[in-house]
Amino acid sequence: MTAREGARLALLLPPIAVAFAMLVVAHDPPLSAAPFEYLFDALTGVVITLAGVVAMARRPGLRTGPALVVAGYWWYVGSLYTIVPSGTPIPLAGFVLRGYYDVILAFVILAFPGDRLETRRDRLAVGALLGAMVARSAWRLVAAQPGTGGIGPGPLAYPLHLVDSLDRFLDGEFALSAVVSLALLLVAGCALIRLGQSRPGARRIMVPVLAGGAVWAGGAALYGVAEFTHIRLGFDVVPWEGPGWAAQYALRALGPLGILVGMVRLRTGSSAAVALLSTPGGPPRGAELERALREALGDPALRLVYPAPDGGWAAATGAVSATRKARTMRMINPPPAGGFASTAPA
Repeated sequence: MTAREGARLALLLPPIAVAFAMLVVAHDPPLSAAPFEYLFDALTGVVITLAGVVAMARRPGLRTGPALVVAGYWWYVGSLYTIVPSGTPIPLAGFVLRGYYDVILAFVILAFPGDRLETRRDRLAVGALLGAMVARSAWRLVAAQPGTGGIGPGPLAYPLHLVDSLDRFLDGEFALSAVVSLALLLVAGCALIRLGQSRPGARRIMVPVLAGGAVWAGGAALYGVAEFTHIRLGFDVVPWEGPGWAAQYALRALGPLGILVGMVRLRTGSSAAVALLSTPGGPPRGAELERALREALGDPALRLVYPAPDGGWAAATGAVSATRKARTMRMINPPPAGGFASTAPA
């Protein structure tokens, strides 16, 4: 194991330590009162961090891995009240800063397999989620009440605390949480749009990331309004306690798990493409290259076409192709006439 590999693995130690502490010394409430919630809550941050560590190893030049590690660490910010002594400012700080891992996950999922948001739609979705989170954090900072969000029962005496009414606080909290949920639904919609627009050869890589991301964002949005419907409207859109309530943590883990699967598949596909272009006899050509690319990219519909003398396109077998548009694929040692790969039907 190299020093760099050891340093990456060491990034797992803090979330594992916090997860262990949550399961051993949790006191608010005790572990016996909410075993499923504690178990899933404790493990989800480890899963997110693990996805980040794997992403750093697979694609070290991108921001995806470090961003996921930060998200995994941030997961525990809102749960620190379960293990720290009561009467400290940590529960309030955790309540104010809770939830920003969702912004990071939204960015990573919509940017995959790169590390930047390519469309205005995706940038709008992530920006809306970040703005909603900041607004909710600001409200919690000035209006959070004793006994909410893991804060102890004692009075909150500090200059920024400007609201003393529980009802007023809850009205603002529910309204801003609804805005956060709407932004999460927008993220889920963007993930589904990207999934529908992905080409056949990319779907094997993109499906776990975008489908898992859509389920994560949709589930987070649903659970985000659950408190409002439970307290204000008197009915539950999701189970309020027990395994059903704890399922939100499993849903949130689907996003990073999808990224993890996508990273593995992306690396596998890249390795297959490099292998077929690095054979001892040189890269394959013609029909052999077409078959090799289909296998490497997992796209049975892929066809390799070349410019024809009449200005049209000819398939690798020499037959005239009806393809009018094709995406250029850079190849090592291409045929003299140049070649194109297309997934369009003949």
